[in-house]
Amino acid sequence: MDFPNGVNLDNCKLMGRYIRYFFILISFLTSAFTQAQQLWPKLIRSNGTTIKIYQPQVESFNGDVVKARGAFAILEKGSDDPVFGALWADARLQTDRTKRTAVLKQIKVNDIRFSGDTNTARVANLKALLEREVPKWDMVISLDQLEAAIEGSDSNPMTSADGLSTIPPKIIYVNKPSTLVLIDGEPKVKENGEMGVDMVMNTAFTIAKIKELYYLYGSGKWYTSNDIRGPWKYEKSIPGQLEKLDKAIKDNEMKELDKTALDSAAKMIPEIIVSTEPAELIQSNGEADFAPIQGTTLLYMTNTNNDLFMNITDQRYYVLLSGRWYQSASLQGPWTYTASDKLPDGFAKIPVNSAKDAVLSSVAGTDQAQDAVMDAQIPQTAKVDRLTATAHVRYDGEPKFASIEGTGLQYAVNTGSTVLLSDNTYYCVENGIWFEAFSPEGPWRVAVTRPSEVDKIPATVPVYNAKYVYIYDVTPQFVYVGYTPGYFGCYVYGGTVIYGTGYYYYPWYGSYYYPRPVTYGFGMQYNPWYGWSIGYYYSAGWFNYSYYGGWYHGGYWGPPIYRPPYY
Repeated sequence: MDFPNGVNLDNCKLMGRYIRYFFILISFLTSAFTQAQQLWPKLIRSNGTTIKIYQPQVESFNGDVVKARGAFAILEKGSDDPVFGALWADARLQTDRTKRTAVLKQIKVNDIRFSGDTNTARVANLKALLEREVPKWDMVISLDQLEAAIEGSDSNPMTSADGLSTIPPKIIYVNKPSTLVLIDGEPKVKENGEMGVDMVMNTAFTIAKIKELYYLYGSGKWYTSNDIRGPWKYEKSIPGQLEKLDKAIKDNEMKELDKTALDSAAKMIPEIIVSTEPAELIQSNGEADFAPIQGTTLLYMTNTNNDLFMNITDQRYYVLLSGRWYQSASLQGPWTYTASDKLPDGFAKIPVNSAKDAVLSSVAGTDQAQDAVMDAQIPQTAKVDRLTATAHVRYDGEPKFASIEGTGLQYAVNTGSTVLLSDNTYYCVENGIWFEAFSPEGPWRVAVTRPSEVDKIPATVPVYNAKYVYIYDVTPQFVYVGYTPGYFGCYVYGGTVIYGTGYYYYPWYGSYYYPRPVTYGFGMQYNPWYGWSIGYYYSAGWFNYSYYGGWYHGGYWGPPIYRPPYY
């Protein structure tokens, strides 16, 4: 993500001298369950160093053990920039239900993470120090407030508290080279004055229309059809009306794309599959071929880039799409959702360093899934200059707003920007930064607080990801902000991470077209080293975003790419 002028990313490097401050931090964090939310954040000052503790989040309270996580910032004497981090801990309590209190008897620090730090020895030493020192302190916790915190928590990875959808998209299986072309609903055709041709506006693909014939561009070739749903055929020659568009696309490809990849993609003429609804493509190179996975009852399809398995025990296929598992008795469907903690036992036994070990991140209970869940909660932080940073919002006509169910918030519908209205103040999230204004058109200044009900935004609205953008600290000149991968569509769900909310959001059509975030259609795959990436069946040269005339403005078409931080 590129931040606007006036923003410098923090380096988030863990320094050895911070260790002596952490036992103070954990002591304060654990005892602080008794404090009301409005009292946060809390400051601790020690030897010129300031530790700022943000509201801890209780994950669970089972038996006598509390699980919690917390964010913090350390500002060392002489430094202008704080270092941000996160920690996870289990605390064992001795409870007195008559007095409605509990005393901390033991603590286990499960993890401490700083974005960008790789010194595991320092972290291990720090954890040992905390586990030794913290139980020596007398910490009394209010059971009533602890239980209230648990009831208000949406962070339990084994629940769907955020209301994400697992309804399967249209799943298409083919056994020959194919490309899935998504159109955002029924095709909307509009003149592109710059290129002198009519084009389909509500798609990420280049589709022109001349008279009654559609022209689709991909990987150096043009395909034609008199029905946008196909069948499509390769066209060796194109009419003169397309020459300007053709030249513009190919000139841009030579600048932006790898020539070897373009040449390789140009040799293939795939089948074109068009869908006007959310869909995913499963593709094999010829008839499906399978091989066993050692030590399991699983077979995996060897001639595909999809993550597709056959479980011998129940004779069912399992496929992983945008982090969600679907199963079927046939490759032709129908497909039904299977929770990641309800998969056959063999999935958790897939050997590390085997051909399909990447899917372990999507199998609840594995170390790889736990790492992915924790990575999804680490913020990327930035220091924003309050005097120079601003936002730019464009509307299609006068600003129009819709109410967000269950909140007092409203969101703008006729713009590609995220704009909220709360208590007569307008808020905008742009490039992972909160801005505010007294008018929907601005002028926008860096916000120092978020809308009060932003955490209540449901996944059923397209501005859901705004809740994952935070404000950590404020000075007269700077605001320290951050976002977790949820801002880019990576969410914790059922003990793993998934991509997208699973909901389809209707776009805005008017003089302009504003698309919304999507979950399916791009073959999103998660890798623990690279994060989320677009699927294999989109070879070079299929997306050409620059040729939509004057009516495509911002929003989302195709997912942004999220890479987890390294540790």
